[in-house]
Amino acid sequence: MTHSSPSIIPYTGVKDSLTWFALPILITIPLCVFSYCIAAFGTGRGIGMAAVCTFVLWFLFEWIIPYRRDWSKRTDQQLYNNLFHITLSITGRIGLQQWFKVVVFVVISDVLIAHDVHHIFMVWPDQWPAIVQIMLCVFLAEGLNYGRHRLLHAVRWLWPIHALHHTVDRLHALKGGNTHIIEAASGVFIVAAPLILIGCPGDIFVWYGAVNMVFPTHANIRMTLPSFVHYLVVTPAVHYLHHSKNMTYGNGNYASVLPVWDILFGTYYHPDHHHYDTIGVEDDRMPNHLMGQLLSPFTWYRLKKPEV
Repeated sequence: MTHSSPSIIPYTGVKDSLTWFALPILITIPLCVFSYCIAAFGTGRGIGMAAVCTFVLWFLFEWIIPYRRDWSKRTDQQLYNNLFHITLSITGRIGLQQWFKVVVFVVISDVLIAHDVHHIFMVWPDQWPAIVQIMLCVFLAEGLNYGRHRLLHAVRWLWPIHALHHTVDRLHALKGGNTHIIEAASGVFIVAAPLILIGCPGDIFVWYGAVNMVFPTHANIRMTLPSFVHYLVVTPAVHYLHHSKNMTYGNGNYASVLPVWDILFGTYYHPDHHHYDTIGVEDDRMPNHLMGQLLSPFTWYRLKKPEV
């Protein structure tokens, strides 16, 4: 299936105009909601409330200007499994992050202080303006996440941990969180831990999570964008290529927010010059049932491919 497929929905009039403003709206409004909710209700409750508002906004845009007819949530037989994985991943990630901060970080800090080397690791520029610290945090976290994501694709025994996220037949707002709990945990130790250990404050790091969450990279929303925008931020069109069955593109566009890391390491593909064709993986062994999906990191290479 190519970009000329009848499943790709064209628009005219007001809806066509809306496709030009979809991405700015879907980034700025949720970020404002996150800022208000965190300030008004605290980090935990604030993030939860803002996340719900973000999903509602995505669902609204997927209803008004969907990108593809055949990516509808209504006909997605994996929808309830997706909801389970999203809930488990989010709660598990938050729990692990708090555990690391409260338990592991305190222990490590005590050891460093006892040996008088804590100043070597505490290098975070906490005197900088908050917005600059947030930008630095997002940049560094994206670099760490790029490395983590690339390893999941490159190392054979790590791929089963990530396979659940790619063995899909469509993309929409609920597919972004369709990750295995083990993969969600890896993000805490590979992305959050190094930043916490060098002194990044929790109220700064939380904004990386917020920024990551507001980007609708998996959403089934029609967007019309100038070509240069795809170089600045990870748009849905950029990320669709990462979900391509063509592994030239599937093993590229690893970044979640900033394409600069893919550009620097030569793994960037621009959606104006490359087409994703179909999404998913050729070697799709993923069971349809929930328990099989939860066990898949341990059983992947013993599972049989479905008969064609």
